[in-house]
Amino acid sequence: MQISPLHGETSVGSYSPETNTVLKRLPLILIFHCYIKVARLLYEYYDPMKDCGLTEPLGVEDGTIPSDKLIASSAYKKYTAQHGRLNSTSGWIPEYLNQNQWIQVDLDDVKSVIGLVTQGLSDGPLWVTSYKAIWHNNDTTFHVILNENGTEILKGNTDQNTEVTQMFQSTIYTQFIRICPMEWHIYIALRFELLGPRPGFYALGVEDGTVQLTASSVYDNNYHVDEGRLNTQPDENSGYGAWVPKSNSQGEWIQANLSDVKSVIGVVTQGNPYSPLWVTSYSVSWSDNGINFTFVENVNGTEINTLSSTITNLGFVKTIRLLMPLWILSPTLRQDLKTGNS
Repeated sequence: MQISPLHGETSVGSYSPETNTVLKRLPLILIFHCYIKVARLLYEYYDPMKDCGLTEPLGVEDGTIPSDKLIASSAYKKYTAQHGRLNSTSGWIPEYLNQNQWIQVDLDDVKSVIGLVTQGLSDGPLWVTSYKAIWHNNDTTFHVILNENGTEILKGNTDQNTEVTQMFQSTIYTQFIRICPMEWHIYIALRFELLGPRPGFYALGVEDGTVQLTASSVYDNNYHVDEGRLNTQPDENSGYGAWVPKSNSQGEWIQANLSDVKSVIGVVTQGNPYSPLWVTSYSVSWSDNGINFTFVENVNGTEINTLSSTITNLGFVKTIRLLMPLWILSPTLRQDLKTGNS
């Protein structure tokens, strides 16, 4: 799979006279085939990173995060915040037993955080059964993190040593994470680790149907926009396996409408699976409100293209639109969006 950066001027794909001759003999209906697929990648409804093990600890447990970056509202004797690391031989215990207690980690810079792992006290039957997680970047504006079900209360532990993982509803970009115990067994006691995305590419949900697709036009009902998902195949009951626009004009486009702002770092494209038709270059534009669009750069029609600047700001893209200025006989394209850490 070739990886190319999204930067520079528009590139026009080349094709041989032999390929061109073959295309001239294709049935007219194939000339209108235009595949576009966008796959869903991030961390919302279903989390591919959690289910595929594509997470990594951010350094609480192994000491990468130094002790002075762990602080707490209070501490009981030797059970300070510095002992609140996952799998430590003790744990953090606050001096006071109320819902105003917290433990906080400073990541030293803004990082992508997608989940939490908690334990109870190592040397006693004490643990937190539920908690809230809060993020902030300036010590004044606090934001409550939601779990995968969209609720503020995160599930804690049922014993002192079993690790319990809670994935967030969406990726958090923050320097500070604060854990606030809400309920506990006997007394508040906690050990924890933060989880971030492991470097790599992950699909955003166009292919599996999670992400909604819209387009500038549709040729007819057999080539509706949902046929433009990556790896769609012809089906006599649902369609001909491709989205086709009404005309072969450069103003045609297809776009993926993400349910919320997402981190998008790349686009994967394919041509027609049964015919030598493909887009040789396309333009990418993005929007955080679905109305005002900003162009990134034009790119080659290669299999996977990495956005040079991850579309300005990770986590602030809601709509991705592909426009097709150049193609072989017909704008034929299947595509997927990618997220993760490059």
